[in-house]
Amino acid sequence: MNEANISKVITIGNWSLHAEVDDTPRVRDLDLAERLGYERPRKIRDLIARLTVDGKLNDSAVRPTVGQTSAEGGRPATEYWLTEEQALFVTAKSETPKANAMLGEVIRVFTLARRGLLPSQQ
Repeated sequence: MNEANISKVITIGNWSLHAEVDDTPRVRDLDLAERLGYERPRKIRDLIARLTVDGKLNDSAVRPTVGQTSAEGGRPATEYWLTEEQALFVTAKSETPKANAMLGEVIRVFTLARRGLLPSQQ
């Protein structure tokens, strides 16, 4: 997600969701992966890419950012910002030990974000 496109950050507990101009809350792939207990959080990107290629994840709403490299170099990566539906699907398909518990939390966080029950931060 291009920082210029972010209209607001919605903080719910220790979650940060970002909303673009269309006000759709999204979670960053690596943030979701860390909560799911991935030993190597970037591996979630393999799952997202596989689900997209297999037609199981709606790629029309997946918002990849421009490939990024570190200051030391390295290979470019694509960062995904997932909608509620996509985050729930990826969580369910992740098959990590924390996945079942995380489904409820993801539902709660996105529901609060949609309802606007907590203040947004610009």
